[in-house]
Amino acid sequence: MNQKSENQSEYFLQPITDIHLQSHLSSELEANNDIKYIYIFSSIAFFILMIACINYMNLATVTSSSRFKEIGIRKVLGSDRTQLIKQFLFESILLAFIALIATLVLVEISKHFFSEIAGKQLGINYFASWYILPVLLIVPVIVGTLAGVYPAFFLSSFQPVAVLKGSGAGGIKGHSSLRNILVVLQFSISIFLFICTFIVYMQMQYIQDKKLGFDKENVVVLNRGWAIGQNPDGTQISTAPNKTVIDAFKNDLLQNSHIISVSGCNSLPGKGFHDGIFMAEGATQNEQHTMNYYQADYDYAKTLKMELTEGRFFSRKMASDSFAIVVNEAAAKALGFEKPYVGKRVTFPGGREFYLNIIGVIKDFHYQSLHHQVKPLILGLQNLYRTYVAVRIQPYNVTETVEFIGKTWNKYIPYKPFDYFFFDDDYNKLYQQEQRTEKLFTIFSIVAIFIASLGLFGLVSFTTQQRTKEIGIRKVLGASVTNIVLQLSKQITIWIVFANIIAWPIGWYFMSNWLHNFAYTINIGLWVFLLAGIITLFIALITISFKAIKAASADPVKALKYE
Repeated sequence: MNQKSENQSEYFLQPITDIHLQSHLSSELEANNDIKYIYIFSSIAFFILMIACINYMNLATVTSSSRFKEIGIRKVLGSDRTQLIKQFLFESILLAFIALIATLVLVEISKHFFSEIAGKQLGINYFASWYILPVLLIVPVIVGTLAGVYPAFFLSSFQPVAVLKGSGAGGIKGHSSLRNILVVLQFSISIFLFICTFIVYMQMQYIQDKKLGFDKENVVVLNRGWAIGQNPDGTQISTAPNKTVIDAFKNDLLQNSHIISVSGCNSLPGKGFHDGIFMAEGATQNEQHTMNYYQADYDYAKTLKMELTEGRFFSRKMASDSFAIVVNEAAAKALGFEKPYVGKRVTFPGGREFYLNIIGVIKDFHYQSLHHQVKPLILGLQNLYRTYVAVRIQPYNVTETVEFIGKTWNKYIPYKPFDYFFFDDDYNKLYQQEQRTEKLFTIFSIVAIFIASLGLFGLVSFTTQQRTKEIGIRKVLGASVTNIVLQLSKQITIWIVFANIIAWPIGWYFMSNWLHNFAYTINIGLWVFLLAGIITLFIALITISFKAIKAASADPVKALKYE
């Protein structure tokens, strides 16, 4: 069922196979994944592959001078351009197949690490489907072709007379603009990933630090709470003995000094809930409100440390509380009441003279994840039947306390296994997809900047080699090592500036849309983009510093003799 408006609902059918990745309805059995993340990480993988291809293009073209004579001799001996293109493409594809072998080894080595991130066992069964092996063979051909097509056409274009005379280097210089564009593209991707990593990390910290309106720490939750007061054959004991068993179970737990409070309930924040239609007393049939609700016993607010803004919670001393409710602030406002809310009455549509008295207003708490605004919620009293039993414990001697709870459970319900979870761990599962996203963005950022830095190191090596005589002349004329290093670094700085101009708006647009998945978000500050740019520039300068300092410190006499 999907709520169409406040007072109208509609029903629809959904394929079971769509639930895990494409269903985002209320009261799912567990926190689902999102197909959008599959698309996001597939795109990032493609971008990282693009960075590697750009590296190959750049390095193949800038090092082409070492193959001038080979190309010239081949052409003199009768090789045409088509044959040379085929040769260079074959070399590129062969490297791609070698890379595939290395990749498969890395996949096997790292699959346990990524299995922990995914929360499930990952692996590739190469013979599970007919298409896996063909795809593994086709991908290197495609990647090798894409990476090698430009260098192949570039290298095969040299004229034999020019390259044999040693004048083919002009072709390299003539393509420097394209290489610069490719380098800028590499670092744009790296900066974009850094921006995404920082914002995802800050949003997750914000979620962890935000006050939820309850305390999820140090709470042990017992499953199968309904089994307390149940016969071994599954039948219920009569009401009075049932209540006696429940109270005895709770009292036995409270004998342990490490247990603070115990509460039975049919739901918890982060779990499912019911919804129903409610009306304020005196409202017309057109003033109906769909609201969420669930039931709990007297100690629920105490156990979860919820804050009341008005009135009180359910009390054992008040028999009339059987027809009382506690509402959150959002529900009180949605019903149209004015303060004070306590004493107001709520009824149901249909004209029955049955009213629920509001005895307390609880401060809005996030019983759903921060993806949602706090919605109206009504709490009712239920002390006989429950789905969960929440036990607040001291933050020390946790293992011993849990063992004591288990022994008490086995004393009262020996025919049902003791099954429990920690409330904070369970609630945090609401954000497991975002937690994985944070880790994967971090890994992808590191991989992207590492690959880009490798390509940059190769380009700088070539540049310093080409400018050996220039560096020697500058030193003879009095230039210091610092001045020469700054001169060699100037171009890199310009590239990074242009990369930031490209990456910043894309990063802002992408992450702003991602934050729309949350009802409560951080503000994206300018410092995030500056930090991503500065870190990228710092890594780039560190990458080139070794070669730059070595070139600037070389003996100028040897530099001037360099051929």
